[in-house]
Amino acid sequence: MAGLMVRGLTKHFPGSSKPVLVDFNLAVAPGETVVIMGPSGAGKSTLLRVIDRLLEPDEGEVFWNGIPVHQLQGEQLRRWRRQVGFVFQQHSLFERMTVLENCLLGPRLAGIPEAQARERALAALARVGLAHLADRWPAQLSGGERQRVAIARALSMEPELMLWDEPTASLDPLLVGEVKQCLAALAAERSCAMLVVTHEVGFAWEIASRVVLMEAGRKVEEGEPGELFSHPRTELGRKYRQLISEGLALYLTNK
Repeated sequence: MAGLMVRGLTKHFPGSSKPVLVDFNLAVAPGETVVIMGPSGAGKSTLLRVIDRLLEPDEGEVFWNGIPVHQLQGEQLRRWRRQVGFVFQQHSLFERMTVLENCLLGPRLAGIPEAQARERALAALARVGLAHLADRWPAQLSGGERQRVAIARALSMEPELMLWDEPTASLDPLLVGEVKQCLAALAAERSCAMLVVTHEVGFAWEIASRVVLMEAGRKVEEGEPGELFSHPRTELGRKYRQLISEGLALYLTNK
């Protein structure tokens, strides 16, 4: 299958009696945006880190376009990671580099010629609406702008898969909108597969091709957002439906 395939992922952390992932299965097709939702501690962030091989699973397999990612080592693993853009809660920009230099770092480390690397970095900044700030320092940016630079830094590698770990969670509520707008635009492009962890139901409704609900390391429900949130089959799904009935109308009104 083209795209991402996750089979039977199980992960324990030392000192914990409960697994953080339990026999987890998932498929994400090229151009698809899948949103992962669930309570804190459900295993959402761990899932992303296992997919990117920042953590190793105890059991299970990860495939990308049929390639067994879980078996890659050395240069093959580095090549895989260059295909993946990972946007974390914290932007983690290098403060002593300009916005452009932050976005150039990945292509340079990948050995891309300087002219091509610069072209990629500027194009990525343009996609997030920040090309005019290329020469600024991170300290001169707002929180929302810094997170958008982090997105541009990931895009500068022209990834085939984007992983998003609650990219708006650390932002002031007044700055969340610009990052959401940026992510929604990227989802609409369908230029790569995207896996997005978020707690925001209205945002998931807007951008998701499918929504996956996680609880205690397991996938408990999955479906197209309109169907899942309108006709949930699980208690967790019903809790999210209640959130929608209370807040989605207001969310859509204020977009």
